[in-house]
Amino acid sequence: MAGFAAFAAGTAVRVAAGSATFPLIASLPSFAFTLGGAVLLLSITASFVMPPRGALLRDVRGENDSPLPSHVTALLVLLCGLAVLQVPGVVSWWRAEHAILAAVLPERARDSGFEYIPMALTYALPAVATLTLILFAITTLLGAVAPSKLAIRVIAAGVLLQAGYIAVSLIAGAEIHAIGDVLRPLLADDPDAARTVSEWMTTHEGAAGPTTQRLAWTCAGYVFAAVVAALSPATEISPAEVQINVASPQASISTVARATVDAPTTATISYAPVKSDVSAVFDESQYSVHPQLTLIEGLFTRTCNDFEIRCIPHTSRKWFSFSWTNGLLRQRPARTDLAKITPADSPGLFWDRKYEVVDPATGHTLARFVPRGEDWEITDPSDVLIARVLRDTTHGIVRFRAMIGDAEAVRFKWALAGLSVYSAQLEIEFLTSPPQHSLDRVLAIAIAPILEQRSRLVSERSNR
Repeated sequence: MAGFAAFAAGTAVRVAAGSATFPLIASLPSFAFTLGGAVLLLSITASFVMPPRGALLRDVRGENDSPLPSHVTALLVLLCGLAVLQVPGVVSWWRAEHAILAAVLPERARDSGFEYIPMALTYALPAVATLTLILFAITTLLGAVAPSKLAIRVIAAGVLLQAGYIAVSLIAGAEIHAIGDVLRPLLADDPDAARTVSEWMTTHEGAAGPTTQRLAWTCAGYVFAAVVAALSPATEISPAEVQINVASPQASISTVARATVDAPTTATISYAPVKSDVSAVFDESQYSVHPQLTLIEGLFTRTCNDFEIRCIPHTSRKWFSFSWTNGLLRQRPARTDLAKITPADSPGLFWDRKYEVVDPATGHTLARFVPRGEDWEITDPSDVLIARVLRDTTHGIVRFRAMIGDAEAVRFKWALAGLSVYSAQLEIEFLTSPPQHSLDRVLAIAIAPILEQRSRLVSERSNR
């Protein structure tokens, strides 16, 4: 936002004062374009370097991840401590700038509001220094709590943003010096104005210079931390060997990590497949889950109560429906109950709840849907993990992948079939996979209305 605003301001000044020969006005477009270019370059690069938000959530995706090496964590904490030590200097800077403004501005605010312009210009650099200190703390926090395999990218993204803030301070500081050099000879006949400019320049040089240098050295420390993290030994568990036991009726997958020389590590994930007697009715490879949005639901509540489920393309007379009124997944037009979700309440706008999938004929629980951040886990009645449903949002397209171990079993994609949200639908694709890596189709269809609402809300936020 700051980069685009600087470009807009520079363009406006150049158009409005294109024929101006006064050095101060003539230099403003170049200053604005330099500032905007530096900020945009670093911020856009940081956005590409930073991992997706879903990937930063530890213990959500069921992936093995060792802690960040202790020396990297200690270095990040040390750098954060050095940033905290700079707080008194920044506070003193704020107070000095406030004292200058108090001496220049009138005691009572004018109706015109023009006094806010020098206030914004004066407080801009202390505000940038404060944001830089906050960014130091955020970089340390994210680098320490994010998965260790992503630490280098998290720290590098933080360094790029820090460099952007420091670049703003240096570029603005150079322009302030240029403005001061231009104003001094012009104010030679006004002692009060000349003294005010001299005091402000002295305040800036006494506070901004040392503070900016300390911020730059701290940023260099985070660069060193990123290099140390990149050169540290890999913290991930080595690739696992998957052992499939098909001797018993309930097959299990055990993921056994290869033992290291110093400390053998074993991670075991059990998988007990769930098979519903009615899964055979879903005999197509692709289905669409279309929300039957009413006008009130589309404009106000943003939740949907009823869904129509059909194969892709719609060639079969057999179709299905789901309603949050009773939580029933039904086959149409026979009105046969296939599964029931309890509680029969749609997900909240800002939170998710745990659900159970019940066989309507027997009343037995088939599986549970457990929210894990932006993802979901599907477990059996004994809370043994069956599958992980992972969200993957790229370029405004919301997708989910149902994973059994490292194998992808089902794909979910939210898409607009027309021009409005009323035409949106969630598409389900069952992938060809071995029986031990296949997800019961009733469970995949049952979780689809939950994923559809989550996808619709994500798409709304991304398109604002």
